[in-house]
Amino acid sequence: MDYDINKNINKTKQVRLYLIIVTTISFVLFGAYFLVTFYKKSLKSVEEKELLYLKGISQTLASAINGDAHEYIYNKYQTKNAIQKNEEDSIYLKLRNILHQAQIKNNLSTDIYTLVLDKDATYENLTNASYFVVTSSQPYFRHTYTPSAIFFDNYVTGGVIPPYTDDHGTWLSAFSPILNSDNEVVAAVQVDLQFDDYINKAKSTSIKTISIIGIFGFIIIVIIIILISSISSQLIKEQKLLANNFDTLNATYNKVTKFINKIAGGNLSEEYNVENESDLLGNSLIELRNSLIKAEEDNKIRRAIENKQNWSTKGLALFGDILRENTENIENLSFLIISNLVKHLEANQGGMYILSGDENLENENSESLFFEQTATYAYNRKKFTNKKIPFGEGLIGMVAKEKKTIFMTDIPDDYLKITSGLGKANPNSLLIVPLKINDEIFGIIEIASFKVFEKYQIDFVERIAESIATTLKTTKTKIKTEKLLDESREMTSQLQEQEEELRQNTEEMLATQEEMKLYQAKLNSRFDGMNKIAAFFELDGSFRFTAISDLAKNLMHTNKKLLNEPLNIFNRSKQNEMFYNGIFSSLKETGFWQGNILYGGSSSFQTKIAAVQNEVTNEISFIGILID
Repeated sequence: MDYDINKNINKTKQVRLYLIIVTTISFVLFGAYFLVTFYKKSLKSVEEKELLYLKGISQTLASAINGDAHEYIYNKYQTKNAIQKNEEDSIYLKLRNILHQAQIKNNLSTDIYTLVLDKDATYENLTNASYFVVTSSQPYFRHTYTPSAIFFDNYVTGGVIPPYTDDHGTWLSAFSPILNSDNEVVAAVQVDLQFDDYINKAKSTSIKTISIIGIFGFIIIVIIIILISSISSQLIKEQKLLANNFDTLNATYNKVTKFINKIAGGNLSEEYNVENESDLLGNSLIELRNSLIKAEEDNKIRRAIENKQNWSTKGLALFGDILRENTENIENLSFLIISNLVKHLEANQGGMYILSGDENLENENSESLFFEQTATYAYNRKKFTNKKIPFGEGLIGMVAKEKKTIFMTDIPDDYLKITSGLGKANPNSLLIVPLKINDEIFGIIEIASFKVFEKYQIDFVERIAESIATTLKTTKTKIKTEKLLDESREMTSQLQEQEEELRQNTEEMLATQEEMKLYQAKLNSRFDGMNKIAAFFELDGSFRFTAISDLAKNLMHTNKKLLNEPLNIFNRSKQNEMFYNGIFSSLKETGFWQGNILYGGSSSFQTKIAAVQNEVTNEISFIGILID
């Protein structure tokens, strides 16, 4: 019996020793492979996240910088250190402040700067890039810089530069092109981030994981060694005691193994009952479980933070592209903004309002100012509405007046309904954000959702609101400029037509004046001749004397001034009124009259009167002749 027990004990010890060695080696190899893979993935994950973050910043800045202003500085200052202080040039200072605000907002320790690549630069001669605008307290104006091949190849389109190392450490970079009003690339804005801290962070996370797994493996090995030592000691000391306690030890082993397997399988809520305070193994297992639980909670918090950062970074990149590529039409831009914003926030519906009316008025209470709804989006569909809200009315007007965001979770029943195929329901949260630049309002964004918006989502919307306002200002200015140009061209064309018409009328009038001068000279010549040999007179259309020859005036025996007097000046009695009316009627109807008329004195003269028409003015007058 003793021999059989010892033999069984020796065999058991050999088998278990073999299993311990194989298990330990396998665990070490698997752990080493897992740790190397985990470390590489950690580095890659941090790298991709930071590159995406930097790209979003550079694209937002590129759309915010006035390319024409940057090009102006480039052409104005041709030499190195031509600007030695930021305040020397107001345009430079304004561009620098845009970069500086982005540096502060994004908590960047490294300067942001713009670079201009010489048009004659080649891949073999990359020292032709120059610093222009930097966020530092003193400018590095036109200092030469040797960019990477990636910057050279993607200067026009923008891109990211993976980790690279220089004398100052390891870096990540992203750059985006700056465009002028002719859509030409005049520079690139580059954002750098020192990567050493993030590498250390990834290493720290990996080392922490290695430590936990190492402790876990060490404890397993210790447990196995303790079990083997305990069993071996009991077998050596007393076979009978070993036989009696074997079931108890086996149960303990099974209990420990089950607990370890549960933990290894991810069930960190598994309970382990400690028999007493001296149970080192049990206490160690519980401590291990608690450490793994804390590590899992820390990982969840870290993943949540990373997910929020990735969400914001992707959103910044998305809206950077939208705002940069869609500046031709306010309605299309509004729809792209509100539809993508509703999708990105996983909201239910949203609307965008643009300030319209006489925007130059300083009085915001003017009735001419109102908000026009330019885009509405709900349940993945474009909605068509024609909604106008006077400035200062409702929640939209309140946001416009106070220039502050409104976030509500207690929404009045009569304010807004989310409509779907299943009916209408009140939203659980409402977010209204002003689109403003330096307290100047350009529009309002309104988003409703059944979900309650989290703070990081509200911060994101407020963050892109200024970029949207900047793009709206640029787009409206561009549209207004094009309209003014069209009106100017149309006005110029009208003025040219009017000028040509006026020139033609002037020429015709001059020709008419010349004809009238010739005609008048001709008449004067005839009148001078007839005045000497004939007794005649001329009447206008009202039968008043307009001319009379000297011979006629002598025959009439009168000293009266006859010019502008009527024909019946000699006989104005009522009994002669019918006589003269008959003369006038005959002249009007037939253009001719003949008969005797008593003039001054007691003699009457036979008189012939005929109508004549002016060939130039078409006026009718009457010529009379006295026959002695």
